[in-house]
Amino acid sequence: DWSGAGICLGESRDCYVAFNTCVGNMYGVSIRGQVPRGSGGPGRPYVNENMTIRNNLLAYNKKAGFGLMWDQAFFGRHPGETKLSDEEWEREVGAAAIDPDTVRLLLDANYYVCPDTELVRWGVDWRRKWKPYNDLAELRAERHIEWHGQRAPAVFMSIETGDYRLHPRYAHVADLAGLRHPPPGLATVVAPQP
Repeated sequence: DWSGAGICLGESRDCYVAFNTCVGNMYGVSIRGQVPRGSGGPGRPYVNENMTIRNNLLAYNKKAGFGLMWDQAFFGRHPGETKLSDEEWEREVGAAAIDPDTVRLLLDANYYVCPDTELVRWGVDWRRKWKPYNDLAELRAERHIEWHGQRAPAVFMSIETGDYRLHPRYAHVADLAGLRHPPPGLATVVAPQP
């Protein structure tokens, strides 16, 4: 289940993912990746870099709104890697790891409806340096992303029947999530007053 998502990118460059509604998946949006492999052109391995994920409505996903599902050395030794000592592994493998904070990942202005799950999962949970984020302030301070992201409720017309139109009381979410083309009539509904 480590890469199941509404939208899943893997070993990709220059991707722009915006204005989507991802509901009820393992992750709303995920980027999966393993060690750089193959060839993305002469001398260029396939790696994740220069990705923008913004203005998406990520709701009621089972593990997290967004998952950076990198099964890579940056997050520590894989439990199955036993050939090298810790010191050898750190010197030979860990030193060459790709830091996800250096690959130009822009995650911003997404709207998270995560009442019982993580907002963001940073790494795979079988590597010791993975981290779940449930607080946008902590995510901003540590990762410098999601400066305009929001976590708040939203209700759809009927998830059970696949009607993912926002309930009229939550029509303001379309604007808050930056959705470019809300369904007719929803853009003019005023946000509920407290």
